[in-house]
Amino acid sequence: MTGIGAAREKWEKWEKCPAGIQGACERARGRGFVKSALDMAKPPLSLSVSASCVFGFVLFDPSPPLWPLVLSALGVFLLACGAATLNNVQDRREDARFERTRKRALPAGDVSAVRALAQAVLLMTAGLAALWGLSGGLALGGAGAAACYNGIYTPLKKKTRLAVFPGTVCGMLPPLMGWMAAGGDPFSPEIGAVMAILGIWQVPHSRLAVADWLDSNALGWIVLFAASLVFWGENAFDLTGLSRGLLALDAGLCVAASAYFLFLSVKPNRHKAVFHYLNMALPLGMLVLLAAKWGRI
Repeated sequence: MTGIGAAREKWEKWEKCPAGIQGACERARGRGFVKSALDMAKPPLSLSVSASCVFGFVLFDPSPPLWPLVLSALGVFLLACGAATLNNVQDRREDARFERTRKRALPAGDVSAVRALAQAVLLMTAGLAALWGLSGGLALGGAGAAACYNGIYTPLKKKTRLAVFPGTVCGMLPPLMGWMAAGGDPFSPEIGAVMAILGIWQVPHSRLAVADWLDSNALGWIVLFAASLVFWGENAFDLTGLSRGLLALDAGLCVAASAYFLFLSVKPNRHKAVFHYLNMALPLGMLVLLAAKWGRI
């Protein structure tokens, strides 16, 4: 047997192994401490959560003081990393059963649950301490968001699709925290509009992230998101003709692209294309609202 043939045979045997044995193989290939830690903390996802906090801060103050901005963004980032790590600990048994998740650090056996839990505690404590440095109210809000995510959403998602709603609440809080860190009124219609838009967006976003959701229900939620973007932008912000047109264009393109990939395209993994268009539509819409708020367009 040639060297290539032998390597292929070994790989095929590894793919057929139970998850625990695969974990041993992964360790033999040397997934290190840093890679395992990053795998559990999900930095890209946590950065997006932190970015929504920065958006809320800048929405209130276009020339923010550097230290409060950095401290609030860092606190939310570390707290999100800790919550993601704890989520890995909570889901480790379920993750071992599915092809999509069984190679993560915990189900693969690259890190112990105790070490992962220690990482979660360390990150969440550091995040809460950073928020506490700004105000006790922000730290309390961060703790509440983490409790909602790890205490309600994570256990509930194993039992019902309705778990998406407490998960949505968690995702609505970071821009509010940034807004409050900048000194904004939590009952302002502007931040309320942003939270409403973000909350509706998260329902199709979270479903499309993990499933082939290719039916009229998916399009219905996307249309609802697009309508909320235009409605709340119109009613909570002082839009110009240009900003109003850009917002409508963003919403319309999102719906049109989603409808095409859901019902007309024959490409595989169409839900991923819808997912990406949805992920582009939200930040573009928020940038339009931000520019409109400060008279840039």
